[in-house]
Amino acid sequence: METIKVTDHTNYIEVQLNRPEVKNAFNQLMISELTDFFVNEIKETHRFVVISAAGESFSAGADLNWMKSMASETKEVNEADASKLFDLFYSIYSCTLPVVSKVSGYVMGGGNGLVAASDIVIADADTKFAFTEVKLGLVPATISPFVMRKVKGSFASDTMLTGRMFSAKEAFEAGLVSACVEADNMSTVFNKTISRLLSSSPQALKETKRLIRLETADPLAYRVETSASIAAARVSEEGQIGMTAFFEKSKPVWVL
Repeated sequence: METIKVTDHTNYIEVQLNRPEVKNAFNQLMISELTDFFVNEIKETHRFVVISAAGESFSAGADLNWMKSMASETKEVNEADASKLFDLFYSIYSCTLPVVSKVSGYVMGGGNGLVAASDIVIADADTKFAFTEVKLGLVPATISPFVMRKVKGSFASDTMLTGRMFSAKEAFEAGLVSACVEADNMSTVFNKTISRLLSSSPQALKETKRLIRLETADPLAYRVETSASIAAARVSEEGQIGMTAFFEKSKPVWVL
């Protein structure tokens, strides 16, 4: 695999985002490889899954080179492509095993979808989060069903509409992450989490996760609508202006 690294730790399995040169922004290949991992690589011997990231940042979200290139494709192609991104988040959310994510650096845009779809998220206290889509003329579409089952509407309105940066402490208080810890403490907290999971009954873990998921509406109900929303934003005039401005390091025309 080119964009991820898989390590089997016997009792659990770890998948590492491995595009550090672009802050682990995900393109079509990474989406495909990650989805395939969650659908096909989980074994009965595994107790849980860990998502980590190479380099200094967990994920910059979607690779804008990829999203910008989709403007020349048809509506049908765009919607099918966007659905694959939703399917990645859903493969994490619907994984029968607990999914633990370790995050640090930056978690931007769609990177928050990986966080929101996970069960337990341990964040370095210095981690910076943002739903940056609106700044680019895009929308946080396919991640929204997963984010909204974790945070209150008031927090989502504030952060998604403004695109502002927020801290790991805010993410913890909002419920997006499970723990906010100092960098020196990350390994200790992570190892304690692993120890607690390994001391729990494997079948009980699966059944408990299933019961937890019963509390909220299944995000799958929003697959078509959210995929169509981001597909339309990609090819829109403002979406193209926003992404072009990002690459040119200039301000979009709507910035006052």
